[in-house]
Amino acid sequence: MKKKKKKKKKKKKKKKKKKKKKKKKKKKKKKKKKKKKKKKKKKKKKKKKKKKKKKKKKKKKKKKKKKKKKKKKKKKKKKKKKKKTGPLAE
Repeated sequence: MKKKKKKKKKKKKKKKKKKKKKKKKKKKKKKKKKKKKKKKKKKKKKKKKKKKKKKKKKKKKKKKKKKKKKKKKKKKKKKKKKKKTGPLAE
């Protein structure tokens, strides 16, 4: 009978230790939520810098138009060869 009483006392001590650990974890979670709200306001300022990069892409299209003008000058050289065949036939 004496041995059974000793086992019951050990179980009661373990339950008290578990309850104290749960209370400490709840206090740490509340502090983290306040820091996240301040970071969202800084992200809106970065979107304005992306608009300046789009203007640089329009300058590349103007360089392609200059290459088309050089092809028209080659067609005028073919007309000079036809004039030389005229006097030889006479």
